[in-house]
Amino acid sequence: MPTESTMIKIFVSSPDDVAEERIKFDEVILDLNGIWGECLGMRFESIKWERQIHPEITGNPGQTTINDNIGDYDIYVGILWKYFGTSGENETSGTKEEFEIARKKQKDYLNGVVEHNTDIMFYFSNIPHPTGEIDPDQLKLVDDFKFKVRKKGLYSKYNSIEDFKYLLFHHLSIQLKKRYDQIKKKNFNE
Repeated sequence: MPTESTMIKIFVSSPDDVAEERIKFDEVILDLNGIWGECLGMRFESIKWERQIHPEITGNPGQTTINDNIGDYDIYVGILWKYFGTSGENETSGTKEEFEIARKKQKDYLNGVVEHNTDIMFYFSNIPHPTGEIDPDQLKLVDDFKFKVRKKGLYSKYNSIEDFKYLLFHHLSIQLKKRYDQIKKKNFNE
């Protein structure tokens, strides 16, 4: 008999240079769902533009199509390395634009406009850059953005793909516990 699960949706935001991290992200989600999904009655769902958005010619920039169609999510996970990304409609990169949308969701929650909060987790790669593949302008944009994020809270740095996978597993485990405790507290108070 199927059991009902609480779905925790995670939007993954990044440029193309962290494709390996995006693959590892899905592996971590599968591992966590396999270990805790049934036991806690909670599961993660990975939301990525390449899976949730279909090709569409609207006359608008591609980033606008992503922003308009990605839907709701509970956690935003941003990942940057050496490339800041392609320009979005309103920002210098799609990742930055998606980050600002997540920040607006947080502000709306704090101002009582929406009922549920969006958690933001950001990761910066410290993996050495391959020789000859560094665009100094892109790297400066990443560094400037890292400084901006640091002023708004904490972020994590990783030194290898395995390090990223470990950190993500650990941080999403904390998210599961936090949300499980919230549900238990709510059920206890009812």
